[in-house]
Parts: sequence; C-alpha cells; structure tokens
Amino acid sequence: MQRTGAPKRGKLFFGVLWFLFLGCLSGMAFGYTLKTDTEGTPLYWEETPTLYWAIDPAVEDDGHLEEALADAISAWADFTPHRAQVVLEQPTTFDDRVYEGERPCPGTNCVVWTRHWPWEAKQLSMTFLTYAEPGGEIKEADIVINGETVNWGEDGFDLTNALTHEVGHLLGLAHSEETQATMYALSRPREVKKRSLHLDDVAGVQEIYGVGERTLEADRSGCSQESTVSGLALALGLLALAFRSWFE
Repeated sequence: MQRTGAPKRGKLFFGVLWFLFLGCLSGMAFGYTLKTDTEGTPLYWEETPTLYWAIDPAVEDDGHLEEALADAISAWADFTPHRAQVVLEQPTTFDDRVYEGERPCPGTNCVVWTRHWPWEAKQLSMTFLTYAEPGGEIKEADIVINGETVNWGEDGFDLTNALTHEVGHLLGLAHSEETQATMYALSRPREVKKRSLHLDDVAGVQEIYGVGERTLEADRSGCSQESTVSGLALALGLLALAFRSWFE
C-alpha cells in the first residue's frame, strides 16, 4: 500500500538538507581579528623572533615554564612559514621592572613569570608588543604570566593552554569571537583546548604570514571542524529519513 503524501515529506526533507548545506557555506564566518597599527596595517614579524624566558625566584617552577613554552610555540610552528616560527632560547635574567609596568626585558623578547602582578587580578597573562609606526613590523614582544593571583596546575589553570594563546598575540593575532578558538579571550580552570589550534586560529595566522608546512586551506569553507562533522551527521540522518519517507 502506498502512503499518500509521502513524496511531499521526502521533498521536505531534501529541502531541509539543502537549506543546511547553504547555511554552512554562506552563513558562518571566521571570528579572528588581527592586531594592527593606527593606520590599520596588520602587525607582523619580518624576521624570526627569538624568545627568552625568566622566572621570579619566588615562583616554584620545576622546569614547567620551559616545557609549556616549547609546546605552545610548537602548536603554531607547522602552520606558519619560517620567519614566523618562534625560536626558544636559554633563560635570561629576571628583571623586576615589570612591577613598575615597564618592559620586563628591554631590547629582548622574553616571557616572565612573576609573583608581583600590577594589573587586574583576573588576568592570567598579558602580551606587550613594540612595533614600527607606520608599517606594523613587530620589533619586540614580552609575555608576562600572573604568578601572584592565579592558581596554575592540575586543579587550576593550564600554563600551556594560556601560553599558546599568548604566542598567538605575539605573532600578531588579537582575540577571536570563535569560542572554540585558541585566541578566544576567556579561559576556565583545567581547560586545555587552547593547546591545539582551531581552524579559526590557522586562518588568522596564515592571513598574516601565508601558509606553513601544514595548511587547512581546503577547509576554509566557513564551517569549523566541529560544525562540519555535526552537520554531516545530521545531513545523513535526514537523508535516511527522506529516502524512507519517499519509498514507503
């Protein structure tokens, strides 16, 4: 027995599938933004930046900072050409002038983990850039980590998670509106998702520097990996229902 009205339902399902497909292609956009100079020129490194690190003697580290920095730098390295691949060097002398709001390592790119934090207590870390104006070429970068009011570790905030975000700032990226991106502004205790770059992060850094050894160019349809996978699963489910309704 043929069910009257079934073809209409089948066509309806196919219509929904087409609507979802078009929405994925045209309705979603990247959320990243770039740091710029006053004329709107994106900030960038012309030469490979070398990054040193320093730890406040009052901070208990046990080698954690160096390891976290190496992992954070590595997360960006494959997606950027050589001139934007940060080189990690040996420790430098801790300079407490950061306490006065000055550059912690004048003339040097460095990461400082300090027990004295003169900025907002809720800030996990901050990145300061010095760049040419006009032109946007970055001349110096410093990352400062809040070792005074932030609980780092297994029960607190993940250091690699935060540093991967800050290295993105060092490369010239501002915050992203994409909540799954490494460059999203907010972070939670025990969060580690920022350790791995999102399509949004890759699109942003490659807009500045071009493509590295790895690229996600083929995925730049405007749909994130998460939305593409979930959308495909939904589409297949609706397609199965459509065929069932069509032939019953």
